[in-house]
Amino acid sequence: MPARTGEGTITVDVPTFRPDLAREIDLIEEVARLAGYDTFNVPVETEWRVAAEIDRRNREREDIKAHLIGLGFREVYTTTFLSQEEVELLFPDKDPAELCYLRNPISSDARVLRPSLIPGLLRVLRLNVSRNTPDLRIFELGTIFSRSAEGGKVPRESVSISGLMAGHQHPVHWSRGSPGPVDFFDMKGVLSSLFKRMVSPPASYGKMKREAFHPGRCATVEIDGKEIGFFGEIHPVHLRQLQLPAPPLLFELDADYFESLGNRRSYSEFSPFPAVRRDLSLLVPKGISHRELEGGIREVFGELLEGITLYDIYTGPQIPSDRLGLTFALVFRSRGRTLKDDEVDGLMIEVLQRMEKAFNVTLRPVDGA
Repeated sequence: MPARTGEGTITVDVPTFRPDLAREIDLIEEVARLAGYDTFNVPVETEWRVAAEIDRRNREREDIKAHLIGLGFREVYTTTFLSQEEVELLFPDKDPAELCYLRNPISSDARVLRPSLIPGLLRVLRLNVSRNTPDLRIFELGTIFSRSAEGGKVPRESVSISGLMAGHQHPVHWSRGSPGPVDFFDMKGVLSSLFKRMVSPPASYGKMKREAFHPGRCATVEIDGKEIGFFGEIHPVHLRQLQLPAPPLLFELDADYFESLGNRRSYSEFSPFPAVRRDLSLLVPKGISHRELEGGIREVFGELLEGITLYDIYTGPQIPSDRLGLTFALVFRSRGRTLKDDEVDGLMIEVLQRMEKAFNVTLRPVDGA
């Protein structure tokens, strides 16, 4: 390229086939390219920038979202406002003094600040059902509002995580047979998986009475003696008003609970010693909860009990009408030694004695099922 020098200046005639040389810095870069970047001895000052640590609260929430998405759920965002009819239908037992009403609502469908995320999820389900998409798994993490019974000008805000399952358990496929509808235990499995992912202490489930939910298919969720949420199936009597063909399963949890856990994740070596399995078949009086039985069993075996699973419930003619036949699969393992059969058998006898004394539980006869 032809160039002319002057007093402190260099004038360059840029050819028409180099439209990329439009600025002074472009010419400087061209000189550096032709001369070779390695011929320039320019000190480079490196500045290390440390990204600000992601807020732990947001990190926990993102972990919750990622896990639910991995289980097949989709995240939705719903409006913060509810209609009076939705509140009366889904929260008939809620004290009106605890609800947050708007003085000047933009419409009759937006009079109340939501006390729960569940109504919004049901709206999404109704819309999908009307579009012939009844199989749905959705969740939302958002703010809910409440007011103390004594009143107060400023509503209390808290963060909840809610989810909904409706339709079939899995997509129709020739290799899996005809799928059944989602049920109480499908949703319980979702929650158990979530608690395990968030390294939460084991959850227990208690009886719940809410008018909007099926009385035999709903439960509170408790951890360390504190209730952090609930889940269950919508009561069938509300299906016509909700315009739904089948009752969906829903859950709602206090998202702030997961933030209080902190970093509880830890790692340990696998035990090199073999496991021992025993089946425990019991005749249990109706009214005794699974939580009570499992707690009593764990108390006896302690750390030796690696796993406990209820895998059979029998109510045939050979079982008294006031009892249930329950069978648990127990897995034992020690981290420091090989367990002997005599030791495990002794613990099995002890747990039977304690169960009989505490809950009037007896061993189920071999021919009792």
